[in-house]
Parts: sequence; C-alpha cells; structure tokens
Amino acid sequence: MSGCTRFESEGLLQLERGEPLDAHFDQCPDCLQARAQYDRLKRAIGQTGDHLTPSAGWQDRVLQSIEPSPASTSPRWWMGGVALAASAVVAALLINPASSPTGTLGYELFDSDVVYRGTSAKPGDRLRLTSTITDASYASLRLYRDDQLVFACSDEPPCQRSADGITADASLDALGRYQSVLVISQNAITMETGMLDGDVLAAREAGGQVIIGQIIDVR
Repeated sequence: MSGCTRFESEGLLQLERGEPLDAHFDQCPDCLQARAQYDRLKRAIGQTGDHLTPSAGWQDRVLQSIEPSPASTSPRWWMGGVALAASAVVAALLINPASSPTGTLGYELFDSDVVYRGTSAKPGDRLRLTSTITDASYASLRLYRDDQLVFACSDEPPCQRSADGITADASLDALGRYQSVLVISQNAITMETGMLDGDVLAAREAGGQVIIGQIIDVR
C-alpha cells in the first residue's frame, strides 16, 4: 500500500499560501516525514553560500559538450529541456552533497519469540526497532508513547550501535500509541522537551534529519 501523499498535494500549497495546516499533518507519519524533508531542503537552499556556486558560464559549457553536430537533423527544441535538467542536477549536488547523512527506520513485533507483521500489538509483546545510518556523526533512536518520551539512546541500553545503525528492543507493557523516531545529523543535537512534537521541532531547527517510524497501537 502506498503512503499518504497529502502533504505534497495539499500541505505544500497551504504553506505557500500562508494558510495553517490541517490537523492531519500533525498526526500522519508520512506527512510528518515529507514535511521534514521539505524543511531540510528549504533550509539547505537558504544556507547555500557563494563558495558552492558553480563558476560563471557553466551553462554554456554544458550545452557545448552536448551540442549536436551541424550535420545532425535532430530537432533543437530539446536543448532547453537539457539545460533545465542540468540545472536541476547541479542544484541537487549543491543541496545534497555526498556526505549528507541518510538513514532508514523499521520495526519487528514479537509475540513471545514469534515475529509477526502489523501495526497493532497487545500488552506484553516486544518491539524491535532497526535503523541504518550513513555518514552521520550523531544519531539518536527514540520511542514515544502517547507523544511522551519512553527512551532515547544511541549506543547505550536499550540501544545497540553497530557500524551500520542502531537497534533497540522495547517491551510494550502499557496501553497506548507508540511512535518511533530516528534523528541523524553531522553535529550533536539537544532535545529536552520529552514530547514528540517539541523534540521533532527542536531536531529540525538544529539542522537534523528526522525519520518518523510506523505508529504501533497497543490495546
């Protein structure tokens, strides 16, 4: 099943118009992640300095390198599209350098020792969070129950840090709505609110990348 795309189709338009976002965008994991990526892109564009600007005349050099020979009978209308594509590639390289941190966040549910799939669990089941991390000097794996912090760790219990990422096991003893979050950055980030919305906002404002996991309902 494909994820929710309401932020791309509706939320961006509301932000551009200066309108408040619907309550949906504060609750939907897909929309929260999409907005985090949008905020990161917007911030990166604003922080791009002159030292990252390509040298003058780069557009002409690109066009010259792909200019068809005079004998070619191919239509020339595609040149404008190539120039736009080249501009997009350069912009992507400037905004997302190869050293930008990336990560993924997944989970498994256990009933005793049996793994099962789903988004709901019962008291006593176990949740295993698994993440992959690339090029991040700082990483924090966090779990919230009903928007309140249950644990936050990197390489200390209940987290186990490896070269590839972080894993953590949690016992789902209490009823509630569990939300996992992975925060990665090139620099250490302080999040002290203990609440989901406040911590996500603090991480974004500090330049971190926030990856929102699947909501698990324990009932």
